[in-house]
Amino acid sequence: MDKFSEIFKATVAVFHGIIATWLFLSFSETSVDQFQFVLLVVCFSVVNVLAWNFIMLLYVKWKQGWDASLPLMTGDIARLSYRTVDVMGLTVVAVLWAIIGAYAYQHDAVLGFGSSFINLRRTHSADPFFLVVSNVSGHTMNMLDGRDGKIVKEAKGRAYLRIYQKEDVAYEGYPRAAPTRSNPREIFLSPACRYAREKKGDAKQVVVEPIEGPGVYVKVADAPAVEIIDRKESQCAKMFNAD
Repeated sequence: MDKFSEIFKATVAVFHGIIATWLFLSFSETSVDQFQFVLLVVCFSVVNVLAWNFIMLLYVKWKQGWDASLPLMTGDIARLSYRTVDVMGLTVVAVLWAIIGAYAYQHDAVLGFGSSFINLRRTHSADPFFLVVSNVSGHTMNMLDGRDGKIVKEAKGRAYLRIYQKEDVAYEGYPRAAPTRSNPREIFLSPACRYAREKKGDAKQVVVEPIEGPGVYVKVADAPAVEIIDRKESQCAKMFNAD
């Protein structure tokens, strides 16, 4: 029974760290091994406690004056006795830190911070496929567009994808469901069209047909090529009057 009591107290001591770690991994769409998970739990637990103590210190100073002080929340498991307000406050802090951490991870804030000191020879932590498709879905392709500035401005960050299934057969459309870091090789295009280059004599003629429905689900793990098309130039977008 004493062993169970110790395990329960230890769990209560870091429960907010576990919540923050779980939410961070869910929001950031990343995966870690067991050792990395433990490190994240410890890191979030410490940050959560320090943040909550700082909030409580500000509250005490506001109520009792700026000379008031507050002892740091004890880390002694044997004497652990969080109040209800501490449990609720630490839970809120855990959720906020998880959101902030996931946002920073998704936007490569840590990589950017490190690159400001030394040349890490990396621009993004995400793989190129996820990076490109997520920017197409977010209408922010202008952030990656390396063409002339005037052309980039006219494109307005809006693009369609043309995903080849064979050399001259492809599906073209807007990636309505963006890929995730954990499963980046499946996309739902809507609106969408069939795109083909058919041989007519000695030349090839482009044939574009709209999909008879909401769109098309495409597996692109083995796609030989994915082209990013300016929406204003896409025949498929013009067929649907997509804006």
